[in-house]
Formats: sequence, structure tokens, C-alpha cells
Amino acid sequence: MRQMSTAGRSGVSRRVLLRTVGGAALSTGLLGTAAADDEEYGTVVDIVEAGADDTGSEPIDDVFEEHADDDTLIRFPEGRYQANDLSLYALSEFAMVGEGDVTLVPGEDYDEDLWLGGAETRDLRIENFTIDATREGVAPEVVVSAHDGLVVRDLRKEGFHDGDTSFGFRTLDEDGHSLIESLQSTDGGSGTGVYVNTTGSIAFRDCEVEGFADNGLYASHSSGPVSVEGGRYANSNVTQIRLGSARSAVEDCEVVVDERPDGFGNMRGIRIADGPGPVTIENCEISVENSQGTGAVVGAYSGGSFEVRDTRIHVGEEYTTRRSNGSRTSYAIYVDDATDAETGTRTIENVSVTGGGTYRGAMRFSRDDNTIESACISQSGTRRNGIVFEGSDDNEVVDTTIDVTGEEIVLNDGSSVDRSGISTSGSCSPPDIGSED
Repeated sequence: MRQMSTAGRSGVSRRVLLRTVGGAALSTGLLGTAAADDEEYGTVVDIVEAGADDTGSEPIDDVFEEHADDDTLIRFPEGRYQANDLSLYALSEFAMVGEGDVTLVPGEDYDEDLWLGGAETRDLRIENFTIDATREGVAPEVVVSAHDGLVVRDLRKEGFHDGDTSFGFRTLDEDGHSLIESLQSTDGGSGTGVYVNTTGSIAFRDCEVEGFADNGLYASHSSGPVSVEGGRYANSNVTQIRLGSARSAVEDCEVVVDERPDGFGNMRGIRIADGPGPVTIENCEISVENSQGTGAVVGAYSGGSFEVRDTRIHVGEEYTTRRSNGSRTSYAIYVDDATDAETGTRTIENVSVTGGGTYRGAMRFSRDDNTIESACISQSGTRRNGIVFEGSDDNEVVDTTIDVTGEEIVLNDGSSVDRSGISTSGSCSPPDIGSED
């Protein structure tokens, strides 16, 4: 893994994104999944027949610009296409679709701020392309905003993104919806993997994002709902998935921290930040180890309400708290003081926490109004606590197993909790994390 620096990396790209496109929320089943068919469009263009080079030797920009229009499908036959600036600005009912093995590669004069994309689009589809970013120092950005109907599917990025934001998406209309499906960007980057600041809804379905220095999927500054359905998010700094807007959700996802690239100092799993929520985390498999960070699921000082249900979390002994020099194992669930947000509420239901280590605890809450129900906590190691409340009232722990080497429930700074049905022995189910080839 290359050494990465986060200094001064993220701001420029986000400014570009906000200037040219916008932000994210989630919608399921609202957009079709069929490939673009000829009969859907008034004009269908084979870009090679129109004069584009399919060997990667000459830029296709002029041919693309000539034919990219409303109510148009541009087909890309199998091949390699060099591009410097593919503008989609204000296009409506437009599709660009790769057929077979199709690769887009940035040319020598590619636009570093907006290589592929544009604002003010509607019913736009980008489907089945590999982006070759393997050349040293290149960072082609794909940034698209749509009033409604954006579909990005089967987009694969190869190579380390040596720049700011790799992908950016936004739905402009409050009642608009976008779908990002099977996007893969697993070679990492020095900035943000996917940045979203949306007004309407955006769904990320079966995507894979890994190894970015400034958040993997960064969507917490959205006002519309963002949903993350399936997929794998791993080994990015700050957080793998970051949400905050109301009705946002993470479902059926695999979230992993199992290696620490140079310069990565706080690697969380899922972070609720920058918005009131509620955010729902459901049926996820989360594993954090071999790094440092504040937790597998973190409610930040600026984040609001959230729920975690039917989810399994593993905390490895070597996933340690920051500034502890590796001496204290970190948390499965950690909630900050609400210094920049409403207190909100948290519900932890049917959640399994396994692993353990040295000191600290499986869960820590520094706000009022937390409910833990039908959970299972098993922590090995040295003086490892179960649930820690810090200056926290109006809490409830019900029908929960807490099998730990320290104290089951810790009440600090005048905290209080109603408890019933607590068992102090039992085994819990670990996450089912699939192996990578």
C-alpha cells in the first residue's frame, strides 16, 4: 500500500463538487435495472462508427461532444478509449453504455477537476466502463449531479487515485432519486472515495470502496436520505461509511478495518455525523482490528439519532484507541457528547459484539436516551467492560447477555440505567466476513 498524506487533500475537490454538482440520498427500487435499449432513445450512436478511436491512441473528446445530446444513447464497442474531458452538462435522457470490455483512460491533457460528468442532468445513465487510472500521478474525477433519474452502474476504477475526490454524486430535486450500483474503487486514494452532498435521495447498491485517506463513502453533509445497500467498504481513513441525514440507512453491508496504511490515524467503521438522523444500520457485518480508531459504529459530536439492529460486530485486540500507544482496545459502539447536535436517541437491538482486548469497553455512551435490548456482548482480555455510560441518564438495558472480564455495566459521572433480564455468561455470534481473493 502506498504511503498517503491527508494534508490539504479534500477541500478542493469538495468545492469543485459543490460548484458543479451537489449531494446524496437513498432510493430503493425506484429506478429500473435493465440495460439501455435502442428503442428507449430517439438517437443511437456507435461511437466507433462515428469516428472515435477504440485503441486508446487518440482522444475521443470531439466525437463524443458532437454526438452527446438529449434523447441519445452512445454505445461504446469493446475497446480502449482515451478521453480528456467528457462533458455531460445539462443532458436529458442520455446514456453512455459500454459493450463488453470497455476501458476509459485519461489522456495527457485530461481535466483534473471534472474529467467525466456535469451538472443539471436528468435521466442520465452511465453503464459498464473500466476507468484506467494506473498511470502515475493521475486522478480522473467522475462527478455528476442530476435533478432526477441518474443511474451509474458497473463502473470500475483501477489504480490509486492520486488526488482529491474520486467520485461525486448529487440528486438536485427533493423528490428526485439516483442509483449508484456496482461501483468498484478498491485501489485507494489520497483523498475521498465517494463524496455526496444531496438534496434528493441516492442509493448505493452493491458497491466496493477501499483504501482512501479521507473517508470511503462521505455522505454526511446531505439533506436528503442516503442508503447503502450491500457491498463492501474497507480500510479507509476517518470512516468507511459516513451518514447523517434523516432516513439514511446502511443495510446488508460488510464493513472492515483490518489493515492500517501509513498516515491513517483514525479508522472508524460507520460514523453518524453532521446531521440529525435518524440513521438505521441493519443486518450488517462489521469487523475492526489491526488499526486504531474510536469505534466500529460511532455517533459523532455533530451526529444525531441512530439505530443498530440485527448486526454483528467484532473488535480485535489490536484495534486500539487513539493516543494510547496501542495499550487500550477501542469500542464496538461509541457515542460522543452532543456538542454540535441535538442529543437524539439510540437503539441497539439484537446486536452481537465479540472480540475484546485491554481495558475500555464494548460500548460507551456519553449522551442520554440509549436503549440496549436483546444484545449479546462477549469480551475477552484484561479488565474489558461491557457497557459504559458517561454522564448519561434515561438509559435501558433489557434481556441482554454481557459476558466480560471487567464490569458488565459502568455508571460514571452520575449516570443511570434501568436494567432487567441481564445474563453474565454466554457466547455471541461473530460477523461473517467474506474473504477477498
